[in-house]
Amino acid sequence: MKKLLMTLMTLLLLLPAAAVCGEVQQPLYRAKMAKESKMRAEPSTSSKFLGTVPDGAVIVIYEWGEEWSLCGYGEKTGYLLTNRFYELWRLGSAALPGMQFLDGVALITREVHVENDDKSSGDLFNGIDLVPGDVIAACSEAGDIPFRRAILTLPADSYEFAPFAAPETAAPGDMLYAFTTYYNDSVGGDLAAERRYNIELAAQRLNGQVLAAGEQFSYNEVCGPYEVSNGYVRAPNISRSGYGVGGGVCQLSTTLFEAILGLEMQLDQWEVHQTSGVKYAPLNYDAAVGSVKDLRFTNTLGVPVRIEVRTQRGALTVYLYRAE
Repeated sequence: MKKLLMTLMTLLLLLPAAAVCGEVQQPLYRAKMAKESKMRAEPSTSSKFLGTVPDGAVIVIYEWGEEWSLCGYGEKTGYLLTNRFYELWRLGSAALPGMQFLDGVALITREVHVENDDKSSGDLFNGIDLVPGDVIAACSEAGDIPFRRAILTLPADSYEFAPFAAPETAAPGDMLYAFTTYYNDSVGGDLAAERRYNIELAAQRLNGQVLAAGEQFSYNEVCGPYEVSNGYVRAPNISRSGYGVGGGVCQLSTTLFEAILGLEMQLDQWEVHQTSGVKYAPLNYDAAVGSVKDLRFTNTLGVPVRIEVRTQRGALTVYLYRAE
């Protein structure tokens, strides 16, 4: 009996902390650390120190909190500051934190200028003009739209709203989801026209792509390589030099990424540009592409999907339709 008790005690010591402290929990998300952080036994800087989690480390998140989250790193389980996480992957059915799910599209019926008057974020983007016939993604029938990192509201008399169709009941031709990001000639400085050219060239290549149920999609296989020989030009990008051939194509990959997240398709490969993100998309939800980075996902909806793209003078929208 004594030997059996000793064996049981040894096994308990080898169990992960999450199992010893309570019921075994399944992780909600996987993420990377934006900076070195101290793991605590409780959600407080004064609680017991459990160890240091290095910058760039991959962790799993069991419970999400606004300030502290319960996480696992190696064999340790404890609390880390939530604002240290980036590049979140969904591991279960829980929605991604900060992800804005949209309800439909707004068909613009009269000319309207869209601009974020709050400059506290440091985003000096001066907005764009929408004209009758433009179709942009909207949060709700009330006319709320994701605009860069803000939510703005369209004037009530400037649009008509059309809701998305549910994939399981959609007929061929029904719109399942859409997402819009924005740019204009103030983005890119002296090479703004070149950046716009690259976006529009990639949009032409992406437009009309069809994914069968269960098929994997690679953005680079459709739109790359990002070289002069493939038609792209030098333009501003997010890199050490700030410029590169194909600069701007990541705004389209990010817009597509947001659309497939809205339908909760299976994400296979993805990386953010940097821990601070990009100004044209919500923090943590941009998708970098290039020679070694790709956006890959699998159509897990059970129905074929067609991708359409419109640039609309700077309102870059990716639409996902139920295909034939």
